[in-house]
Amino acid sequence: MLFSCSYRKPVQFRVKGTGGELSGLSRDAVAGRMDLSCSGALRYSFSLPVEFPGEEVSAAFSYRISGDPQKQASVPGDFQDAYRLVLRFEGGAWELPWSFPFPGPETAGFLRYVIPVERNIDGFSISLEMRNGDQSREKTGLEKETFFLELELLKFTERWFGLDVQNSVPALSPFVAPDGEGNFTMDVPSRWRSPGGMDFYAAVREGGITLEAGALSFETDTETLSIPAGMLQDGLFPLSLHGEVRVLAASPPRKNPFPEPLRADPGIILQYPERSWRDTRYEVFRWEDFPSILIFDFANLELQDLFLKRLAFFVEKEGFRGRLAADGVIRNLHGWNAHDYRAEDLARFFEAARSLSFPLNREERELESLLLSQGIIRREDGSITAGEGAIISLSRESPDYLRFMFMAHEAFHGIFFIDEDFRDFSRRRWENLGDVPRRFIRSYFEYQAYDVRDTYLLINEFMAHVLQQPSYQARKYFGETLASRIDASPWRRAVLPEKDEENNAWPEIGEAFEREAEAFSAYVRRRWGLSAGFVRRVRIKALF
Repeated sequence: MLFSCSYRKPVQFRVKGTGGELSGLSRDAVAGRMDLSCSGALRYSFSLPVEFPGEEVSAAFSYRISGDPQKQASVPGDFQDAYRLVLRFEGGAWELPWSFPFPGPETAGFLRYVIPVERNIDGFSISLEMRNGDQSREKTGLEKETFFLELELLKFTERWFGLDVQNSVPALSPFVAPDGEGNFTMDVPSRWRSPGGMDFYAAVREGGITLEAGALSFETDTETLSIPAGMLQDGLFPLSLHGEVRVLAASPPRKNPFPEPLRADPGIILQYPERSWRDTRYEVFRWEDFPSILIFDFANLELQDLFLKRLAFFVEKEGFRGRLAADGVIRNLHGWNAHDYRAEDLARFFEAARSLSFPLNREERELESLLLSQGIIRREDGSITAGEGAIISLSRESPDYLRFMFMAHEAFHGIFFIDEDFRDFSRRRWENLGDVPRRFIRSYFEYQAYDVRDTYLLINEFMAHVLQQPSYQARKYFGETLASRIDASPWRRAVLPEKDEENNAWPEIGEAFEREAEAFSAYVRRRWGLSAGFVRRVRIKALF
């Protein structure tokens, strides 16, 4: 774009995110104010070309259409039908909306229109043009009313598409529109999409969200929805969102190189494509609702063991707790299919290895480094101490039905580690549990090789086993499945009450744990909107 006008002065409106000064090429351009009763244009030039090498950037223009406040508040519809405001930028043309086209903010205020840019920028212009292309008229048909375009701000930001009505200045990008049926649609052309996919975020005023994105549907009962780019790498667009939208946004992936955790809901983590992992061995996530809890998803059980098996024996296994077992000692012993550890136990493990100069493997050292970087453990005066938070893990080798159960089980462990009131509630339920169900579950945990002398561990496992499946399944799970395992051990079956031979069940056990499941489920629902068997807020299904 060439500007031959010799008039050049710094503009009076705000400009952010550039290294060069923006100059107006006329008095009106300097003021950022254009009289719409006359055909014309505002033209601008940067003192130095604005460059964004390797970055995906948008330019946000904040402006408003103003007039005499005692008269008509908005430009007449027939004028809007005949004329358009055209922003010409780096060789492209974008039509600026006359007003914010969605319910929410007052249209008399400022509007922020956000357009994508992709190369060096020398300048731009804003002009009033007839829609049929005829520019011969000097007057526009507004002789009896005076309206102005007023620029408030030009800001270069990270690439963004969508609409946002929750701030004082509503924001809008191209490619977003209502579909006439209460849905908002967005379909960003492939030219403007990020090669690494797009992060997505939505917020509505009330109720839940249903988003249809490409071949997938995402549902949540909450008022917000966040989807990391890797979940939709094969196609986010077109998308459709139903509801009274406050925010609908798509942007390039957040800059968090591995192993910086990806922020996500457990429902997304369970189905996050393995091909999108940043490391083929595992991916690490930060639980969106509980950010101090990290969730590891491993490619298989063997890899998970390399990172966590020795830790499992050190923290929980009877006969091994508190000591670092050599590889040869535990090689043929079973660890866990899924794991959970609080900051205090992680710090004890790595401090023991440090103080004893114990030879940890490469994966354990990798884990230590990651935990230090995230503040879950800390290095103080040469020693390893506890920070804040917890970790949980599961493996892709487990079948889907077990992954869903493991996620609930381990996730509630994670909350137990970080929430004192939850621990107190769990302790009270354990102390008030009847003698028969308590002896039964204690025997089962001993059978599983937990160190049952540790009351903290007993209460934690009691809680997680109760909450790992929906409460309506507790009677069968405890009163039939687990009780049958105990019954199969002649030296353990003495802990079982009378059996219902006809139904092959132990009703006293089933009823007791069904009550516990209902009580725990009511508690987590009241505190966090979760329930027994369900820690995921986002549900995903294929549309075709």
